[in-house]
Amino acid sequence: MMKISDYAVKTYIATGGGWTPRVGHMINLYDFDLIVFPQKTESQIFLNFTDMKSGNHVYSLPLSPIDFFETGIKERCLVMFQEKASVIKEIIDETGIDNFSKKSIEALKNNEERFGIKPVTEIYQNI
Repeated sequence: MMKISDYAVKTYIATGGGWTPRVGHMINLYDFDLIVFPQKTESQIFLNFTDMKSGNHVYSLPLSPIDFFETGIKERCLVMFQEKASVIKEIIDETGIDNFSKKSIEALKNNEERFGIKPVTEIYQNI
């Protein structure tokens, strides 16, 4: 079963510059926690899914400008995240739960060797 938090979290993702803070909503799928947040580049808008344990990117889903606009309204945002998160379930199912878990543990180890211990995730109840 998949559950999306109705509260926001601030966690840290692994980037070329080290641990980078991101605020989004947590998705719990199987025994994995992922953060989902919109991300805008110069030419595209994405919904970014990142493994909260390791900080590693899992998947980016392109968003239309209308979908991006809806991420600013919490209720619509949560519904859209729920709809779009089915892609992540498919990725984990294809990879295999045990294999996804092993990759997450290995990625955390590698990221912490490169950037130091991953900072603690914070929960924001009122966002």
